[in-house]
Amino acid sequence: MRYLLVALLLCLPVKVSGETNLSFKVPTLPIAENVVRKDNGIFILSELRYSTKINHPQEVLDFYNEFFTNNGWYSPANRFENTGTKPQWYGKQHSVTKDNKPEISYLYSWESEENDNSLKLNLILTNWSNNVFLADIEIALVRNTNPKNQRRLIKLINKHPENFFILFDIIGSNPIEIDKVVLPPSVELKDNKLFQQYKTIIEAFIIDSHSKD
Repeated sequence: MRYLLVALLLCLPVKVSGETNLSFKVPTLPIAENVVRKDNGIFILSELRYSTKINHPQEVLDFYNEFFTNNGWYSPANRFENTGTKPQWYGKQHSVTKDNKPEISYLYSWESEENDNSLKLNLILTNWSNNVFLADIEIALVRNTNPKNQRRLIKLINKHPENFFILFDIIGSNPIEIDKVVLPPSVELKDNKLFQQYKTIIEAFIIDSHSKD
């Protein structure tokens, strides 16, 4: 999952409980390659990822906004705009990959009156060729989590940037991508204060998520 989506995960609003999956299947655009669907994560409850070709980023947002709003979801950013107003991407980032390739990432999200989770859309433009964009699309149903746990994790990582690298070496993956973290046996790290702090936070996330099922 791209860092922009991870950043959103760490800034989710307070919610209480909600469905752990959608009552409908999220569609792809007409052109869709390398389609991957995943379900039943702890925090990222459901994912759809695929590659496509588009003429403009707006067509992706229009397609999914129409689909999700017709299924009872709304965007907090555009909820009170006039009917008929086109939705606008509210997050955009220009970057260069580690392979020295340019890409542009766009963000959008929806919530539901009847569902306490959030839907996140991440569009990544990876190339411009023959007058079309090559793009990757990531859609995730994300469990809204306790902001107290979020603040503890952010503080642990942001206050001391070296903690990010140290924890990566310990767990072998991105310590912020909590849905993918596999904690090593704590016996081996019982004297490591940083890891014990991190472990306590992750366990709090897990306990909180189970209490909402």
